[in-house]
Amino acid sequence: MSINWTHLLFSASGRINRAKWWLTILVIFVIELVVDILSRIVPEGGAGIAVAVLSFLMMIVVIWISIAAGIKRLHDLDRTGAWLLLFYLVPLVLGIVLVVAFAINLGADLTSLNEEEILRRLTDEAFWRSLGGFVLAFAIPTVVLGIWQLIWLGCLSGTPGTNRFGPDPLPGQAVPGQARPM
Repeated sequence: MSINWTHLLFSASGRINRAKWWLTILVIFVIELVVDILSRIVPEGGAGIAVAVLSFLMMIVVIWISIAAGIKRLHDLDRTGAWLLLFYLVPLVLGIVLVVAFAINLGADLTSLNEEEILRRLTDEAFWRSLGGFVLAFAIPTVVLGIWQLIWLGCLSGTPGTNRFGPDPLPGQAVPGQARPM
């Protein structure tokens, strides 16, 4: 089986099956592992700055690969890539709300607080209890959306045959009445 890596990793057109989606997840993992190892072994200074720039660029590449693979996988399920907005933007917005709530609870004007006051507030049990609802309001939807995304992209069979997004990535392998292979 020949894989067109450029299309698999960087194109948002067409369809991919579950196996190729999982392959993109593996590629993302390897990229992140290599960048993490580099950031740990390269000393501070000029080389450290180069690794920081590389880390930033690889983060952009990883985000693009994730979006492109997600769109193609959704296409295989005969859904538009717009579903990724739900999976990515809702947790992002909830996270921003959580950070704002954290900052408000810590103190509206963080610049006027000294280090001791910030540490005192961070170790105050009442401070964390007051954030409990915000944390749950972030965590529960984020986990539910993550599970939903994992099931759709990583577990469900695609639509057999050609759909509005292109030909079946597993042509000729669908048997009526039976699940398709990965």
